[in-house]
Amino acid sequence: MKPQLVDTNVKIIFYIKTSEFYWRTKLYQLVSGQKIVHSIVWFTQGKKDYVYVINPRRGTYLVDKSKYDWILKSQNITVEEEVIDLGLAPVSLYQLSCYLDRPEFKLASVWENIIWWLFGRFVSKTYVPMTCSLATSYLLRICGFKVGLHIAPHKLYKEIQDGVDNHFWKSKGWQDYTS
Repeated sequence: MKPQLVDTNVKIIFYIKTSEFYWRTKLYQLVSGQKIVHSIVWFTQGKKDYVYVINPRRGTYLVDKSKYDWILKSQNITVEEEVIDLGLAPVSLYQLSCYLDRPEFKLASVWENIIWWLFGRFVSKTYVPMTCSLATSYLLRICGFKVGLHIAPHKLYKEIQDGVDNHFWKSKGWQDYTS
């Protein structure tokens, strides 16, 4: 990868259901009132596909999508997903990976999220646990998309379904506007 801005197709993958049953995740979904399990960002540059893997213990990492699919297949996990295409944006995956490939960006534990949903959101207005949708929101903002910072994946999903603006939009509407 070269450290230059390249037209990149950006997509969001929302996991609606998984074949794995994690009782902690189900408890979190019950407490927070959400149905969507997980969200990740999918980048396509040329013929290469990359996704950001958000690991609860090791932080975030940019990996090849085929490797990510292989991990899901090797763990015998089937996923019902919905992919939302956000269009093209000038992105330097090299610069993104230099910034985000670090162990400091860890997800909050399930228990930390549950405690925040039950009590913390009423007590503290400054602390917010790191969730997959919050990491996705930050990543979309770095790529130039105007999205809010969402804790719950279903709220990010709703905002993206309603339409999201991009500082660098490359669509027919933008071309018609400039001519």
